[in-house]
Amino acid sequence: MVSVVLFDADDTLWDFQGAMREALHAMLEELWTAFPGRESAGLTVDRMIAIRDRVAVELEGRVLDMAVIRLASFERALEEVGIVQAGLAAELGASYFSHQAHSLRLFDDTLPALDALAGWRLGVVSNGNADVARLGIAERFESVVRAVDVGVGKPDPAIIEYALERFGVSPNEAVLVGDSEEADVEAAKAAGIRSVLLDRYDRAVGSAADWVIGSLTELPALMAQIS
Repeated sequence: MVSVVLFDADDTLWDFQGAMREALHAMLEELWTAFPGRESAGLTVDRMIAIRDRVAVELEGRVLDMAVIRLASFERALEEVGIVQAGLAAELGASYFSHQAHSLRLFDDTLPALDALAGWRLGVVSNGNADVARLGIAERFESVVRAVDVGVGKPDPAIIEYALERFGVSPNEAVLVGDSEEADVEAAKAAGIRSVLLDRYDRAVGSAADWVIGSLTELPALMAQIS
């Protein structure tokens, strides 16, 4: 019987993409206020995201702390547009993380789903710097496992196996719920547990997940069916 429900965090429980874009936009406005006339350098929110993704690939396997990767991407962005000022990347980082913290919001379906899953043991397995306490839901979870703390991230099954050990359950007693085919579904498959792909925007095609749902509101009924 399934007794443990593991959740991805970013873009599963809360709107990380929305908060990230808001924070990057606010940070760039501050940058151009400090460097008027440099907007033509072409640093946009989308370009900042692309730079961050490139840096993450370059640091893959060596750096798991997403905050470190983000700061490295700010340094790279400044280099690419020719802005040289000691400590500026760190200042941009402080601005970004402050705005992100204030912009981060739980999805509307998160609390109702967690309330309805009161009979299950719940956990978080995240590649990000998940802070469930900041969002007021820490008491909902028995365990929070972060890649930066474990030393390995999804899709490596080791992080799932670590979470299962903390719960003291076997793979057939847990499921993983997440929004990423590559990170969440592949990690679950490799660890031998079942997976639920959260496809909020109806983008999944030929998913390898055991189940696909469009909202967390569908999860309690699914868990009742699984159990």
